[in-house]
Amino acid sequence: MADEKATMQKPNLGASPSVTPAVAPVQNTAKAKVETQPNPEPVSKATEIPAAKEEKATEIRPSDGGSSLPDEKKKTKKKKKGGAQIYLTGISQLTVLVSIRNLYLMLRSGLALNEAVRTLAEQTPDERLQKIYLEIGDKIDGGKNLADSMKDYPKVFSDIVVSVITVGEEGGTLEKNLLFLSDYLKKAHTLGKKIQGALIYPGIVFLLTFAEMLGVIFLILPKLEDLFKSFENVPSLTKAILAGSEFVRNNAILLAIGLVALIALTLVFLRSKLGKRFKDVMGLKTPVIKKLNQNNILATFARTLGILLETGIPLVSALDIATSTVSNSQYRKILEKVVKDVKSGRSVADSLSDFDKYFPPTFIKMIEVGESTGTLEENLGYLYDYHAEEVEEMANNLSTLLEPLLLIVIGFMIGGLALIIIGPIYQLTGSINEI
Repeated sequence: MADEKATMQKPNLGASPSVTPAVAPVQNTAKAKVETQPNPEPVSKATEIPAAKEEKATEIRPSDGGSSLPDEKKKTKKKKKGGAQIYLTGISQLTVLVSIRNLYLMLRSGLALNEAVRTLAEQTPDERLQKIYLEIGDKIDGGKNLADSMKDYPKVFSDIVVSVITVGEEGGTLEKNLLFLSDYLKKAHTLGKKIQGALIYPGIVFLLTFAEMLGVIFLILPKLEDLFKSFENVPSLTKAILAGSEFVRNNAILLAIGLVALIALTLVFLRSKLGKRFKDVMGLKTPVIKKLNQNNILATFARTLGILLETGIPLVSALDIATSTVSNSQYRKILEKVVKDVKSGRSVADSLSDFDKYFPPTFIKMIEVGESTGTLEENLGYLYDYHAEEVEEMANNLSTLLEPLLLIVIGFMIGGLALIIIGPIYQLTGSINEI
């Protein structure tokens, strides 16, 4: 805002060092007085200062959807909106996290809510989020509160974001709730990144193994085919692999198209309801991934429920919102039953004890103690710390846990290649010895 004020006042100072265009008649009379009087009185300066303030007041208007911007900035903003762009991904949650953190800082410094939201639009690098914040600023000017304005964008602002801001606006603790919210989103983002990072190493090994297979099929085996065809009795395994590699080389383009189509269909299937259920079930049954997924779900649920209770949301509503944020469909069904039980009068720990296969005894006991002593929010924080550490430790050790499986796969590949090449050679040497 200060930069805009400075840019508005610079042309006036360049025109004349002591006068402004808003008081042109006063300037003429002042010049006449200066010519007749050798020593002008300081009263003329006093008359110029209010004039400058008056001009400043006319140039800088209240925030009403961008009316305080100069004409040049308006033109540049229109130019930015002109080009249509195609986005392959949604708005990053990290960008939303940074904007919520900045909103907290601006409100804490005393900036009005509508001005703070418009400042977010200027600071945000994502043009889609810029447009959303500008629309939210207009809605706030129209009388809507922040939470109700964010509800119109469910793909950007989740239920927990809207709920925490709603409670903050109703209870007069919006700044505090925004701080809680930014801390929650930061920890959730960090946890997700650690899990993604843990899967990079197995993915790289798999891609290298696949590239090695292609190298053998297209570079090594073609040179050995002519040699092996000169043999009389080639092992059946070698014949089968040579025939398979020849088929791959002759139909490489069709196979590549088929592979791309298969990957696309798999991604479409995994995004469907049935595919998500399949992915969730397999994620809880795969030996190495099972423990990692379970700890991640428990950590996220504990943190979400704890932050909602800390901001003043009632237990039933907090449970309902925390359940909707759980990504795994199996756990979400269980927690929906827990919400119904709590509504009917049961305690959270008592209801969770019916599903001890999904919730470990320590988790249930900590919630039971928190409910009986009135420290449920603190105990949920302890549970989050514990399970988040488990996720971090497992993520760091995931490559070590997957190494035996990867070595077995690579061993089978190298062993098969050795049998293909060495088998016929041994057979040839044996036939020579017989002669």
